Amino acid sequence: MQLITIPTLKAGLAALGLRKGQRVLMHCSLSAFGRIQGGAETMLYALTETIGPEGLIAMPTFTPGRFDPSEWTQPPVPESDWQRYRFETPLFDSRRTPVDWDMSQLYELFRTWPNVFRSNHSHSSFAAWGAGAAQILHQHHLEDRFGESSPLARLYDEDAEVLFLGTDYSTNTAFHLGEYRVADPPRRSFLSVQETAGKKRLIQYEDVATNSGIFTEIGADFETAGHLLATNQIGAATCRRFKLRSAVDFAADWLARKY
Repeated sequence: MQLITIPTLKAGLAALGLRKGQRVLMHCSLSAFGRIQGGAETMLYALTETIGPEGLIAMPTFTPGRFDPSEWTQPPVPESDWQRYRFETPLFDSRRTPVDWDMSQLYELFRTWPNVFRSNHSHSSFAAWGAGAAQILHQHHLEDRFGESSPLARLYDEDAEVLFLGTDYSTNTAFHLGEYRVADPPRRSFLSVQETAGKKRLIQYEDVATNSGIFTEIGADFETAGHLLATNQIGAATCRRFKLRSAVDFAADWLARKY
């Protein structure tokens, strides 16, 4: 098997249409590529050198394990243990808390990369590197994880693009902003432990009830409608590039028509 190196990746990214100064939200599965010599580090060097510090790279740095234990399903825990797990788990810290184990290794390395900033959302944070990175992350309300205060909305405002590197629409976070932008989206209650005046307390709040289970269907229709800007094969991975605005607007319209 041919090893994938930094030049291999940079050539593939250039063929996909990436260029200096571009602003992208990226989703990546390293395992889809085959053998990348140097792994996540090689991918990050290729990305940052291709886009440059005058551009911007954003990635999800989610910690879904920080959802309240009443919502855990793999495995579920007895109700008698919920309170103990709530208050014996360290509070989320944007500087220290690692990305959950089932997320891409790339996201965890990116979180620790020099000059990377991270939003302060306890289970749905984003990280960014490059020009204006701190500005797109500074306001990310707990009760608005993918809505108008989120980095997704700031990337929409900046006409950023989405980059799939070996991933598919099932993980397309841009569609979440579309869920928030339909009229009267479904909402539900959430629980979270927060610290106030040096004391931990359990709070309840409301947010949109998202459903990524329909994203593959939305994505198939999105492609059929001709919204892809480019697609390319890098190693064994299928890669795609498209406008974030197009994805958000399409998802909002799709959901309004379906539901």
